[in-house]
Amino acid sequence: MDFPCKPQNLSQPVLLAGKRLQMTMTGCEAAHMTFALAHADVGEPALVAPALAELHHAALGNISARVLAQRAASVHHADAGLGDAVELDLAGQAPRGAGLREHVLLFAQGTQVFQATVLARDKDYKEDAARTFAGSVQLGAPPAHAPRAASGAGASVD
Repeated sequence: MDFPCKPQNLSQPVLLAGKRLQMTMTGCEAAHMTFALAHADVGEPALVAPALAELHHAALGNISARVLAQRAASVHHADAGLGDAVELDLAGQAPRGAGLREHVLLFAQGTQVFQATVLARDKDYKEDAARTFAGSVQLGAPPAHAPRAASGAGASVD
């Protein structure tokens, strides 16, 4: 990823998909906008879809968001066919009522789940900066033996 500022790392335990996991967050602030990437290994392919669904739900709830736009996530080498692997443009508000804008990209590779986020007050939000940041996400090819996430109903088994 291309961060527009010098990122710092933080790791903390979280409850995700019913498991206590370490989530690593890398982020920074530039031009009054927060740029961040969070990821965690859920350890089991069956937990990837529920973890993405929880991250999706939390992104909406954290800012009492309304969805301005939603599309399928498009990240090279990310697992395809996951319902909550999405890119979202959100509008919401901070706890004290200030208007917020957020751009969220949720995706997975193997048992790793990712959330790239750009967050700012309405007046500071620059859509082009948010899209550039999300567009800079690059994943390497997964190892040939890496477990793939189950994509839910209709998934085929090789």
